[in-house]
Amino acid sequence: MSAHAAGRRTVPLLLEIGSLGMERMTASDKTPIHHLAVLNLPQYEVPRLLTMAGAIVKAMTKNPWFPTPDPPLAKVRNAIHELDLAQTATLSRTAGTVAVRDEKRAALVVLLNQLKDHVQTVADGHYEEMASIIESSGMSVKKRRVFPKVALDEDPSVAHEPRRGVTSNAG
Repeated sequence: MSAHAAGRRTVPLLLEIGSLGMERMTASDKTPIHHLAVLNLPQYEVPRLLTMAGAIVKAMTKNPWFPTPDPPLAKVRNAIHELDLAQTATLSRTAGTVAVRDEKRAALVVLLNQLKDHVQTVADGHYEEMASIIESSGMSVKKRRVFPKVALDEDPSVAHEPRRGVTSNAG
């Protein structure tokens, strides 16, 4: 036994079996899952971005969940077309074409993010169908647990009281 280990004391954790109340937990007590719309856009691959953006527009066209999307799909289609032309121009390696393409790419990404926010707003209004609404838009779904906010008493000493049955490591 080392000198350092000899100076430490082990403190037992005093919990009664069943004191955590796990057997009483029902499905309604569990933390709900919130679904988020995500784009998963490629950072550098413009042809793949064009394909993904086209798939999103196609999925949202005449989709009953999104009768009037914001921004309008015609505006997104136009941005896709402009980026496609700019990408084709970069293949000629003419000076200045890369900067133009990057501007068009940024404009399309802004529109897609606005579309994602619109999809999330619609999905938030229909909790039971969130995942299917998001998937029907051609976007990916990310699951996130939503933890309820705990209200602390105004007296700060209450928030720092030790838990019953748990002793601190003294010494």
